[in-house]
Amino acid sequence: SFEAYLYELGANSISDISGGDLLRMLLYQTVTNVAAYTDDLSDGQVITTASGNNITILKEDDGTVNIADHTPTPGGVVDANITVDNGVIHVTNKVLLSDPTVVQLLANTKNLRKFYEALEDADLIDMLAGEGPFTVFAPIDWAVSNALKM
Repeated sequence: SFEAYLYELGANSISDISGGDLLRMLLYQTVTNVAAYTDDLSDGQVITTASGNNITILKEDDGTVNIADHTPTPGGVVDANITVDNGVIHVTNKVLLSDPTVVQLLANTKNLRKFYEALEDADLIDMLAGEGPFTVFAPIDWAVSNALKM
């Protein structure tokens, strides 16, 4: 599942991921101030993660637990209720993904590559990887190409 996360970010290895993106991903996997065992979870329950983003619990009648993130495919709990000294761990088959950042979306949208490359050339990626909020009017590739012809 970590390979899928790398692919989603357009990265080949963990060293290709910015510290901010990695921190957001790690915080999105974590819920604080509660040790929630599967018996405590209910279908449709919305839980706020340590990143401030929400996940939704999808619980089957047989007790199977899946977790809906921002992507079309939920993650499944494959080993549940591992009790540790300070909480509980549920092993999943997917890295849960929150809504992408401006940089993640621009980097991984095929028809916005030229705009993203221009941001890289102008050294604006780090700024847009910050907290924001940002509003970006991102021209598609053919618009950038046409503007460069002028």
